[in-house]
Amino acid sequence: MSAFIGISHSPLRSVRPDGGDGTFARAIAEVRAALKHMKPDLVVFFGPEHRRTLADVVPPFSVVTGSARGYGDWGTPETDYAVHAEHAETLLRGLGAEGFDVARGRRMVLDHGFGESFVDLFGTLDACPVVPVIINCAQPPLPSFERTLALGEAVGRIARAFEGSTLFIGSGGLSHDPPLTEEAGSLSEGERVTRTTQAPPRIDEPWDRRVLAGFAAGDWAFLRTLNDASVAPAGTGAHEVRTWLAAFAASGVVSATTHYEPVDAWITGMGIAWGGLQP
Repeated sequence: MSAFIGISHSPLRSVRPDGGDGTFARAIAEVRAALKHMKPDLVVFFGPEHRRTLADVVPPFSVVTGSARGYGDWGTPETDYAVHAEHAETLLRGLGAEGFDVARGRRMVLDHGFGESFVDLFGTLDACPVVPVIINCAQPPLPSFERTLALGEAVGRIARAFEGSTLFIGSGGLSHDPPLTEEAGSLSEGERVTRTTQAPPRIDEPWDRRVLAGFAAGDWAFLRTLNDASVAPAGTGAHEVRTWLAAFAASGVVSATTHYEPVDAWITGMGIAWGGLQP
């Protein structure tokens, strides 16, 4: 059994918790209830890294095969993830055999791009075994959407050999335009906080809803048209939708339930999509 979740994150939720109208929070509660029934044996988590751990050298794709710990930025935990080292090693070797040059992460510190969504869905970072897969969505050159989709498909093929149920999660976006992308690796946490909290919202609701409709219908004819040019108007942060595409492709799920809330206070279109979970 496999399932899919695509989920937005925004660090500004930690400093402006009352920014939304509750739509996103209710959707998370609905998904968490479904996860209690699924109780996944393994989570393969595709997430972005905001140039904290990968500041100077940024591979297109990385698989964490050793330990992973929360960075603690924006109120996220600094505790350990329960990395499934054996499955992570199998995934890394399998991707290499399929022609993907994927970096290995032995001792990684994962920021809110992983931690915020993981806590949203499971409560703690060590709640279930996980294989973190980092996709570079921040520092050009980015992996192409086509290559990212191919990676997701390959991960799905390899993961079919794993026993038990597997949940594929993509965390990122939707539309937002954080002010940090190019120089994030050289900024202190204080500078990051100041710039992020002062950033104006740049939410492209029509774009967000069109993308969510693509996941809802399993419309690969549309999803495969996404590229740097079509995503750019939705902001630099919208490139994180790569994580959703990889997770959706890996899961083999054919359609998804979606909810959406544009939140100016969080400068992000907050969306969630899920499929393969029992209500």
